[in-house]
Amino acid sequence: MAGLSRRRVQPVDAIVSEIYGALSEHLGFEHCLDAVACALRSHVSAVHAVDLEAGRAWLEVTVGIDPLEYCGMTSAYATRWAGQNLWIERGMPALLGRGYGTGEEVVSEGELVRSEYYQQLLKPLDVRFGLGINVLDEGRSRLSIITLNRSKGAGPFGSDEMRLVEQLRPHLVNAYSIYRRLVTLQDAATSLRETFDHAPIGMLVLDAGGHVVEQNAEAERLMHANAGISRARDNTLRLACPSARVKLRDAMARLCGTCPAPMPECIIIRKAGEPGAGPLVLHLCAFPASASHAMARRGRILGFLRELNGHSETRFAARMLQVALDLTPMEATVVLSLRDQHDPIHVALDLNLAISTVRSHLKHAFRKTGATRQGELLQLVERLLYAVPC
Repeated sequence: MAGLSRRRVQPVDAIVSEIYGALSEHLGFEHCLDAVACALRSHVSAVHAVDLEAGRAWLEVTVGIDPLEYCGMTSAYATRWAGQNLWIERGMPALLGRGYGTGEEVVSEGELVRSEYYQQLLKPLDVRFGLGINVLDEGRSRLSIITLNRSKGAGPFGSDEMRLVEQLRPHLVNAYSIYRRLVTLQDAATSLRETFDHAPIGMLVLDAGGHVVEQNAEAERLMHANAGISRARDNTLRLACPSARVKLRDAMARLCGTCPAPMPECIIIRKAGEPGAGPLVLHLCAFPASASHAMARRGRILGFLRELNGHSETRFAARMLQVALDLTPMEATVVLSLRDQHDPIHVALDLNLAISTVRSHLKHAFRKTGATRQGELLQLVERLLYAVPC
């Protein structure tokens, strides 16, 4: 039997190669877990996060069973029978010590099959033998544990398999750490992408040839409304005014050719044939070498596009306060009026509102910004609007 067991165990190098190969092709950890599950003949496998201080656990990844089904079963078990995960709870010393352990090491067969844990949770899943591998230990209070489960017919985990687990564990810890960093980077990229898409200022990403690689909705609106700036069929940024075109060409050459990046360039864009009507200002700055790949991609230059008139300035300022400070449209309007009128009574007259309504909106603005005085609130607003290209 020992010889048969040895022949069934895959070479560790092949499994390690599959684990890291899965990470290079997929962002999720499911394929890494699947590689280990196949090697150890586990038909139901998962990654459980455990918070010892809070006394709670949750599911991160599953293989062999739908996550919602598995969560439903564990939730029903915990609620209806106030059940305990005997294997993890009793195996915690081994998980914290050597980093892995099996269920039969800590719970006898007789006790297991008589328990609600087995009858109501493990048996419906055809699970009789379990193995846990600790892949994350944050101060011994937060753990992530890979659980590999086998049926009675598959038999217990043998000595050769346990030696394989010992060899695999450092690689699983490393692979799980890489996976978590990838998820963090993806979340950051997603957040940055959403910021770009929904920013209240027009934003463009240009490559070294002046082609528009990306543009957000506000930039598209401004370019549609002003005939002085447009995108050619090949996506090249085109300015109608000859002198503006020369300035854009020179600015692109300076910004793409200098290291470290020079100061931003600024170009005024007027409506073609209508001098002085509805001008725009285009700020151009070079992407730093450390710029997020999710934003820069093929881009070399980041452009900010804004209108230059009183109405648009007020509208932009209100939208900026809404986005940055989580103010409602009316709260932002009241705060901007206070910036001009300096007194809630005059704000009420300016906006044709009751003084009680003005004070209510200001109260919400103070709470959301953390400001305690009118001067402090207005100083925050000034710094915020001053920090944005104008």
